[in-house]
This record gives sequence, structure tokens and C-alpha cells, in this order.
Amino acid sequence: MKILYLITGLGIGGAERQVVDLADSLTELGHDVAIVYLTGLVLTEPRSAQINILGLDVKKSTLGFFCAYI
Repeated sequence: MKILYLITGLGIGGAERQVVDLADSLTELGHDVAIVYLTGLVLTEPRSAQINILGLDVKKSTLGFFCAYI
């Protein structure tokens, strides 16, 4: 199964750790997992190298959101 997680950022925090841990667990079960984050730096990384991480670099403004949407 292909699974995509969308999160605002991958900084240091509880939600970020949970998403990364879930992605690692599902990868171990044989699923194809990707994580998309909207803004910031990747400070919390998954252990598995098979997990694709994509940053959209959304700026925190209406114009930034619109540009990321396109």
C-alpha cells in the first residue's frame, strides 16, 4: 500500500516523532511510505532510508500558500 503523511514541519516535537515512527513501522511491514512537510528544516528523520521526504518550503503567508498550492 502507498501511504503519504502530510505534516506542517519536521522539527523537534511529539507529533513529528509520531509521524516518523509510524512511517518507519509501516515501512517495516512492506508499505511504500512518503512524508511531505510544508515548512522548516528536517530535524526529526526516519530511520529507514526507503522513506521519501519532500519539503514544499511554504512561506507563512497567503501568497506563500498559493504558490505552494500551484
